[in-house]
Amino acid sequence: MSQPFLKEEVSEAVHKMKNNRSPSINQVKVELIKYAPNCIHGFIAEIYNEVAKTGIYPSELNDGVLCPLQKSELKIGQLENLRPIILHSTLRKILAIIMMKRR
Repeated sequence: MSQPFLKEEVSEAVHKMKNNRSPSINQVKVELIKYAPNCIHGFIAEIYNEVAKTGIYPSELNDGVLCPLQKSELKIGQLENLRPIILHSTLRKILAIIMMKRR
């Protein structure tokens, strides 16, 4: 990691995210972070910097909820007619957006 995470990067990433999406296990919706005071974005950047420095991360960055969704127009109930969707936490989504922009 050559450069630290900045509050501005977190703010930009959060504002790119769409509202009214399903939250993960922790039930933190994007809107809670998007419309929070800027100091919250700074705290999130500090969390990411601490993870980058120590390698120790909160479980929210690693956990997700696996949801099987029925493929449209296929017979209901058969395993091969389901597709897996993983709902990641909002913190992980923000980090992913920042990392994609940096590459």
